Amino acid sequence: MKTLVTMTISAAVDGEDYHLTDSTQTHGNSWAEVYRGLLMIRDEVQRQIDSRRDCPFNPKTVKQHGDPEFT
Repeated sequence: MKTLVTMTISAAVDGEDYHLTDSTQTHGNSWAEVYRGLLMIRDEVQRQIDSRRDCPFNPKTVKQHGDPEFT
């Protein structure tokens, strides 16, 4: 199996400030291979988000700032 791209993305909150950090490794692949890998990662993140919407503990209103509200 050939690794196309490896990404580590971290989200953190510091009071009211939100921070994202990322690290991307391309493993010497061409841009086309890396791009294909990025699309695969995007699709998997979206799949996970969509599947979590069915969770009964998922907040109905997701906010960018502040605590989530459970209704």
